[in-house]
Amino acid sequence: MTSWVVLGTIALIALIMAGCFGYVAWRDRRRVSSPDDDAAARDAQHWHETGGHSSREGAWLRNIRDHQ
Repeated sequence: MTSWVVLGTIALIALIMAGCFGYVAWRDRRRVSSPDDDAAARDAQHWHETGGHSSREGAWLRNIRDHQ
């Protein structure tokens, strides 16, 4: 009986600690992200959607062909 009480107490403390850690991580997630990060993500998405990545790829492939 005593061992079950000890194990239950340890499990309860571990559960409370995990909950506190999860709450602090969730709360601080907004602080880590800044408006600049959001703007950079939008710019990268726009660049990708407009085909900015394909022009780089073409230049890379042209360089390979020119140096062979």
